[in-house]
Parts: sequence; C-alpha cells; structure tokens
Amino acid sequence: MRDELHTALGDHARIECEIDNVQVYLDAIAVRRRVAPEVEECGWLMLLDLYRNHGRGSITVSRACAASTYPTTTAIDHVSKLSRKGLVAYVKDSADQRRVYLVLTQQGINVISEWLALMHLEARRQVEVTAGSIVSALRTLPRHTPS
Repeated sequence: MRDELHTALGDHARIECEIDNVQVYLDAIAVRRRVAPEVEECGWLMLLDLYRNHGRGSITVSRACAASTYPTTTAIDHVSKLSRKGLVAYVKDSADQRRVYLVLTQQGINVISEWLALMHLEARRQVEVTAGSIVSALRTLPRHTPS
C-alpha cells in the first residue's frame, strides 16, 4: 500500500509540475502578445535567441532561422518582418561581405526588456489552464515533419 501511495503522489507531483510549465508558457505568450502583438511566435523565438546572444554580438540569419524551429522559408519571412518593424538590423561581415548577421536594435532590446519586466512584475498572473487553452498554445508551435 505504501508503494502505491508513493507512486500516486509521485505521479501527482509530476502532473502538477507539467501543469505549472504549461501555465508559464501560456503566461509568456499572453504577455508577449500584449507587448508586441504584431510579432508572431516565430519572430519571438528569434528575438529571444538574439537577446540571449546580445552580449556576444550578432548571429547569422541561418542561426536565427534555426533558433525559431520553423521551416527556413517561414523564418526568413519573419526576419524580414522583424527588420521592417525596426526590431533587428542586418549587418554585413566586414571580412566577408557575403555573410550577413542579425543584431537587435535598441527598439528590439526595449521590446524584450518590456516583456521580461512584465513577466517579473506580474509574477506570471494566473491564466485558467483548460484543455482548450493548452491546445491553443500548442497550435502556435511549429509543425515538425520527420526527416
């Protein structure tokens, strides 16, 4: 009986942890949509990767596309959108003009900083986690096709 109880409680704790992870994900999406509603998830994933690498400089367009986890053609379209919105800029490599890098602009840094501040200040406000909200959040993820 004791093992069964331990197993049941262990499963419950794991399920609670998974629900918390879904909650954080839903909260992050909700706040990102408030900060920059015109930027889709693909663009946000690239912005966040650029932000993580901000201290080390720029990243290649190929790396930004890979960071988005979306198909390359879709990701390149989003890079163009981010550039038109003034969130990223293209920088050519001084040693090899064929190589193009992406950097966050000050406006891009401000958008991400605002998102981070809201996530911190609101302490991930509660969003009702329902089957519908989970399915809705999962639909924003890229579709992967087997290689």
